[in-house]
Amino acid sequence: LHGTVNLPAKSLVLTDNVDEESYISQFNIDSDIIHTIDSNITGYDVLIIAGKNGLTDDEMARITMFANQGGIVFIIPDTSTGVSGFPFSVTFENGRIFKSLITADTHFISGLGNSDFYFRTLKDVTFINIEDGESVLDIPVIVSKRYGPGKFVFCGINPDNFKPVIANARDYISFIDYYTHHKAFRIINQLLKNCGVAFKTESVFYPTSMRQLYMKDFPAYDVNAFHNW
Repeated sequence: LHGTVNLPAKSLVLTDNVDEESYISQFNIDSDIIHTIDSNITGYDVLIIAGKNGLTDDEMARITMFANQGGIVFIIPDTSTGVSGFPFSVTFENGRIFKSLITADTHFISGLGNSDFYFRTLKDVTFINIEDGESVLDIPVIVSKRYGPGKFVFCGINPDNFKPVIANARDYISFIDYYTHHKAFRIINQLLKNCGVAFKTESVFYPTSMRQLYMKDFPAYDVNAFHNW
């Protein structure tokens, strides 16, 4: 992805939401965090944009310059935020998928397998349509686009859309619902690791804080439902 990046990469997170319970905070990325781009950001290797409600023309110009100088721009888009102005044609579309298959043989997807993209139930995702973009799946949910020596990476899997809910006649949250929610974290975690991003904790796929958050929000958790897999 990046020919000159030092490992671990020097990372920068651009977000509007730094609440400790937001999904981007749960990753505990070893990075600086900003809400706006007011100056040159070329001193970083990876820019992560998540939970961002729109970008100004000046911000997009600085992001484009960052990629054109060899940086990786990792974006978790939301079709409702109106993030636009990329230096190439890209559109976002709401979609739902049950599973997807890996179709690309690239380092960027290393550490992930087809089972990671089997969600058991339909999940809300964002389809990313980019002319000459490289999709690593048979459905355009994770798509990259080279820009000069750098790259834009779009991940249409948002952990907030994978949160389990108590629905229909059920009065519990099954282990599988819980585990599927964490698949979204694992996918993004591994993709960021493959970009050279470092984390403040040894494991962000199953941190204690995330488990406690889950148990607080969904006390009717039924581990026995695992046997219904």
